Amino acid sequence: MGNLQMLIYGLLRIGEHALDRRGVGRSRPLWNVCPGKGGSERGRQMTQSIQWTESTYRLIVEAVPDGVLIVDHHGRIVFANAPAEDLFAYGAGELVGEYVDTLVPEAQRTSHAESRERFQGAPRRRGMHTTLNLQGRRRDGTTVPVDVSLSPFRVGGGNFTIAAVRDISTLRHVEEALRQAEERDRLRGEIEAANERAQQARIEAERANEAKSRFLANMSHELRTPLNVILGFSDLLAEHLGAEDGTQQRYVTNIREAGEHLLALVNDLLDLARAEADRIDLRIETTQLADLLQPVIEGGAVAAEQARVNFLTSHASATIVSLDIGRVRQILYNLVDNGVKFTPSPGEVALTVRNEERDLIVEVRDTGIGIPSGEQWKIFSAFERLETQRAGTGLGLALTKRLVDLHGGEITFESEEGVGTTFRVRLRHVVHGRLDGKRLLVVEDERGSAELVVALAGQIGLDCQIVSSAEKALAAIERDPPRAIVLDLQLPGGRGEHVLNMVKGQPRLSGIPVLVISIEDDNGVARDMGADDHLTKPISPRRLRTWLKQVATETGSGRAGGVRRGR
Repeated sequence: MGNLQMLIYGLLRIGEHALDRRGVGRSRPLWNVCPGKGGSERGRQMTQSIQWTESTYRLIVEAVPDGVLIVDHHGRIVFANAPAEDLFAYGAGELVGEYVDTLVPEAQRTSHAESRERFQGAPRRRGMHTTLNLQGRRRDGTTVPVDVSLSPFRVGGGNFTIAAVRDISTLRHVEEALRQAEERDRLRGEIEAANERAQQARIEAERANEAKSRFLANMSHELRTPLNVILGFSDLLAEHLGAEDGTQQRYVTNIREAGEHLLALVNDLLDLARAEADRIDLRIETTQLADLLQPVIEGGAVAAEQARVNFLTSHASATIVSLDIGRVRQILYNLVDNGVKFTPSPGEVALTVRNEERDLIVEVRDTGIGIPSGEQWKIFSAFERLETQRAGTGLGLALTKRLVDLHGGEITFESEEGVGTTFRVRLRHVVHGRLDGKRLLVVEDERGSAELVVALAGQIGLDCQIVSSAEKALAAIERDPPRAIVLDLQLPGGRGEHVLNMVKGQPRLSGIPVLVISIEDDNGVARDMGADDHLTKPISPRRLRTWLKQVATETGSGRAGGVRRGR
């Protein structure tokens, strides 16, 4: 008997023993091999040899890391080693007697049975890695990716197949990791290529912007020069024409108005170009809302009177804001002018400005012609005009939106054709409010200097309390700590220094900003004593106003933000 037959014989014996232990009946033996007569010496030697072979090959087969199954031509498992039992989550000996289709997922059993029939019709050895995406079914119904090799053989008149089954879960994980790594590499390459294209596009856009900026600068110069001449000589003509020259006066006025309109158009075009190129730098300043709005209200009233429409205004009083005054006025001018332009007489344009906590809300409402719903999409697009008979370039609202965006704000609108339009602008975190109550303490024994401080403080919404001595100052501070202090260092008896030391020496008061005023330029001494800033008499109203505005913008305790120190 050859080694292969001995191996198969031993494995079949092992399988039969497993069936015997489980009590599975058989109509005939799994094999039909008679190695020798049991009563002869040769037969006994053969039996001993078979027993030794069975034991040896069992150890070998159990040591193989892959699962090993022997399946008869009915598809019944007649042998399974321990790795196969572990792979499919069966107990020892429980696979023997089961049909191999049990180890195939239910969705694939029909195709597996057909494949097994074809294999039995033309059996041939099949190695691993020849079939993709094979799945095995464990006893609990879960699946595991496997690879299978098949080796058909015939022994004792029966056809059998040895199936080596390998768990390739780890391999699949590695393959998936490799696939993901390749995908990441591919995406990284695409991102790098996209970044390179974007960089090139950015460079080209910058070049185009540079060229546009140069063109606009040159055009501005070329247009402004003759416009200055036109406007200048228009003024001279108007001055030299007498009252009797009514027709000529009207002609000169028309020339002047047309020149001013063209100059405004050039300015808008340049501003829009700078905004699109991100070349507008905001100059944030602190001011009273009323001061910001005054020229806008006056200009809107004049435009409304000329157009014979009513102009209404409403705004919060004594509100302090920090923003680019010129640019915000430009926003308001454009919105009011737009409302007046598209409101027939005797319509109405209303400007409302209010604050919601620290946000400034601007609304410009008109009872004009409204914006057709089909054209609202282009309202903020440059050079886009509505299908109306009204004149315009389409620059005003486009520039307005750019300026609002630069402030980190937002602009929206609601409009109904034939009813009117409302534009709403929200500028975020620009409102600082009013410091109500006696929050600025003025410690000054010279009446004129004290009144100057009070006048300037009142312009920006600060209320003041005046005391003329150190004793009164100390009492006022203890009774109701002020928001800030303007302190004359040369109080009678040199007591101004005592007030400063008391304020800066107490933790609960040390955060109060103190502006020291003295007749000597001793800024260094004042700073050494703890002063936040120093002014020399005679007081500069501009510098004092700047300091007071900075105090007014502070909403909490502590020193005034942005106060210049040591300069």
